[in-house]
Amino acid sequence: MKLRFFLILLALIIEGCATPSAPYVMLPLDEQPMYGGLDRQSIPEVKKGDEDFIRKTSAAFGGRERAAAAWVDQGFRFYKSDNLKFAMRRFNQAWLLDPKNPEVYWGFGVVLHDRDQAFAAYDMLKRAYDLGFRNPGFLADLGKMALVRIVERPDLSESQKAAFKNESEQYFEEAIKSQTSLAYIYECWATARYWDKDYKGAWEKIAIARKYGELPSPGFLDVLSAKMPEPK
Repeated sequence: MKLRFFLILLALIIEGCATPSAPYVMLPLDEQPMYGGLDRQSIPEVKKGDEDFIRKTSAAFGGRERAAAAWVDQGFRFYKSDNLKFAMRRFNQAWLLDPKNPEVYWGFGVVLHDRDQAFAAYDMLKRAYDLGFRNPGFLADLGKMALVRIVERPDLSESQKAAFKNESEQYFEEAIKSQTSLAYIYECWATARYWDKDYKGAWEKIAIARKYGELPSPGFLDVLSAKMPEPK
């Protein structure tokens, strides 16, 4: 069985290397969202390992959903410390525990965002949205990622770009309805406007973010100032 497992993994690696556009080439399976789509039930050793992990972790936390929430929390802590490798591993474990937890897909999405995979990140965030997740900070991330897809695919038609921009604005408008996390929302909105080359609009959103206490990163302010000095 160990040989069979090795051959399956080898086939997956070869397939990935043979496809230049594959989104997760050269990454171990546990560093890919949902383990790269591997059918874990088809490999006895993996299936048993997953079942043991789910059983023990669920018992420790009082249920699969509570265990998944704890693993998501760990994942975001790793993410905030820029440890994307361990963040993805925790989000994958949370997914094993509770694939219906929308924050798992939020986690997948933010890691993919930091790997500069805009379309893949958007797809994960959209999964969370389709599961009914409406956290304001999440909506801001989704709004930004809906727009950043334009940067990843400069060959998009003008109608596609317009559709992405409109979708992005809708998510931001939905986010501010909560009247919470406004500083973060407007900072993300400013970033989206920057990538849309709407530098005046970006400065306008920064001004609002500052009003709510957010101090955008100096790096972002520098690159925005290089495109357009801050209006007085």
